[in-house]
This record gives sequence, structure tokens and C-alpha cells, in this order.
Amino acid sequence: MYEAGASLREIAAETGVSADAIRRAVGRWKLHRPTGHIGVETRENLIWPRIRIALQQSGGMSIYELCNVLETHKSTVLKAIAQHRGELHIVRWVPTTRRPKAIWALGTRMDAPKPIAVRVRKQSNPFAQMAAQLSASEAGAELC
Repeated sequence: MYEAGASLREIAAETGVSADAIRRAVGRWKLHRPTGHIGVETRENLIWPRIRIALQQSGGMSIYELCNVLETHKSTVLKAIAQHRGELHIVRWVPTTRRPKAIWALGTRMDAPKPIAVRVRKQSNPFAQMAAQLSASEAGAELC
């Protein structure tokens, strides 16, 4: 069963033996999986083909759109994009209220240039505001 590619959980259910006992027996008998066996199939292993298909069908998507279409977590999509960065490029940037978001597409073209922030909000210093109010009130008191 093991050499045919059955999972340890399936073998344990059929034989009534724990998965640890099966692992020990596999090591003792030097059993091997068939060639081309994936092993543990996690979301990370299976997500890249799904991302590729989604991008081929749409022409370009943001990270959040990929998460919604693939019904997976953002971290999983980000890891897959980082691993396959050479196969992707940024088509354009979409302005949002906070930061522009990248639209990803398949291909090895150059990334679209990231837009420069048009307006940076001035950081207010509460201590400077208080000092300005105090100096204004002191100046008004001297005039009286």
C-alpha cells in the first residue's frame, strides 16, 4: 500500500496500526514511494498552478483578488509569488486611499514604475501646537 502511494492515514485506518508504527516499518523494510510522488500536499505546493490559471484567465489581478478567487490566505499567495517572482511582473498600480496596490500578471516584462506619493500628510506635533497656543495666550495677556 505504501509503495502504491497510499497515505499513512489510509494505511493506519485499514490495518488498525498507528501511523508511527507504519513509519517505523517503512524505515525497517526500506520501502520507497513511486517516482513522481508529491509527498505531503500542502496549500503551498498546490497554489502556484492555481495562481497561474487565474492570472491567465483574468490578465492581471491584485493580491487580494487572488486570495478571494483562490479562497486562500494572503500569506500563501505572497509566498508563492515570492518563489515564482521571475515568472510574474507588475502590469500597473491602482491608487487606493493608503498605498497603491500592484496588479500582477504572467510574463517576464519589466515592472510598471511605482507611482510617487502625490501628497504626504504633514505629521502634526502635539507639543508644538501646545507651545503655539501658550505663546499666543501669553502675547494676548501682555497687551491687556
